[in-house]
Amino acid sequence: MLYDVKPGRQFLTGTPEVMETVGRRLGFIDPDPAVDADTSNHIGVVLYGNDTLNRWSACPALTKPSEIVRSVSWLDPGPHSPIP
Repeated sequence: MLYDVKPGRQFLTGTPEVMETVGRRLGFIDPDPAVDADTSNHIGVVLYGNDTLNRWSACPALTKPSEIVRSVSWLDPGPHSPIP
């Protein structure tokens, strides 16, 4: 499902191995496997932003995809954006 994704938006997906590599390189995975294995320290969020406008936000990773799309839409600089 595309959930009304607009042109110019990019989403990242891949195999678990690729996503783990990305997570490590972005600093979302602790380099100490014992610390990273402790799930009580995990926050489970989706981070998103518009670098051009310097607008960033996050939402819980288990949010419904349609709600994530709605949240990401707030970063749209278009005339219907709720952000001035």
